[in-house]
Amino acid sequence: SVPYGDISRVFHYQQTILDAVSGSQRLRDFFASGPYALIFSVHRTPDWQDIHQGFISKPWARQGFIFGELIISSISSIRNKVKELDCLYLVRFGHGRIYPQVDVYDWFTSQDWFPGFKDLHDRAIDELICQDSIGKEEAEEVFRQAFSPYLGRLFSRLASQNQQPSRLGIIPRIKLFASGIPGVEAAYGLIMSRLRRKTQVNLLPSLLSPSSPYNESFMPVYRAITNLVKKTGQTGL
Repeated sequence: SVPYGDISRVFHYQQTILDAVSGSQRLRDFFASGPYALIFSVHRTPDWQDIHQGFISKPWARQGFIFGELIISSISSIRNKVKELDCLYLVRFGHGRIYPQVDVYDWFTSQDWFPGFKDLHDRAIDELICQDSIGKEEAEEVFRQAFSPYLGRLFSRLASQNQQPSRLGIIPRIKLFASGIPGVEAAYGLIMSRLRRKTQVNLLPSLLSPSSPYNESFMPVYRAITNLVKKTGQTGL
């Protein structure tokens, strides 16, 4: 895919909203509600710099939403409420070469799992103690209450997947064989992306309508993407 051409579909990208007064409850709510993305929210610059301090160089910073975003988002949720403004402010390009999320089983069995978990745990505990003025024991319990159900859902999902006959047999072997073929991983990501789209409502027609409250904000993006193809001959998304 290229970033210019005809737009085929547009979907809503759900993000976190946190209204609780305490950092402890916001952390619980963050994990209970999804968790959904928080890294695209507008942050105070000092907070954003502090959250990333010493983090980027760590192996689990490159594991997608598993730990890479969980640590950043957890600290952010403890420090601040997260509001939603009724406006169009974020547009992302979906394609088959998006950085893939780590498979749940591969995550649990990775040598980086416990060091990544401990980094999340320790930083969250420190933030809770500072934000809510609570003791370490209470902060530990808050973290347990927040993270344990999320972990349970992941285990449940993994168990459900492994109960499917196809995943017990030929599918893992096909994936292992195909992993060595150039381009297969990107194609798999594109196929899965298109399968997920079938269950989502295409928002493109409504955004193109002048009656949409987001039309004025969306049209410059739409024109920037679609007009260039007329000049360069590049093909669609």
